[in-house]
Amino acid sequence: MIKSVLDHCAVMIQDIEFGINLCETVFGMTVRKTEMKEDRIFQIWFDQGIQLTRSDFPGVPGHEIVNHIGIRVDDVEKCLSLASKYGAKSLEKGLNWLVFPFGLCIEVLPMEKHV
Repeated sequence: MIKSVLDHCAVMIQDIEFGINLCETVFGMTVRKTEMKEDRIFQIWFDQGIQLTRSDFPGVPGHEIVNHIGIRVDDVEKCLSLASKYGAKSLEKGLNWLVFPFGLCIEVLPMEKHV
């Protein structure tokens, strides 16, 4: 059987600075690589497998954003509290299902249930 892990999830985003701040502050992510274009951040990769790309990049046609991303954290309550400061709203599915103002849905999962 093939074993696999998430390599990355590329997300198109209008305000990349907001996305960087969100990933660093709410989820404790660490920037691995940054690509500049016209003296602005164009794409950024985090060690945790998330890639943010400015939405004015053509990308893959028909795939302007992703359905959702599952992120495991060591403190779900703190993460949810921090996320609310970035405009995240919980879905009816559960408090751990967050939708951010720019359209991205993130499922926040506890670290201990990782399989």
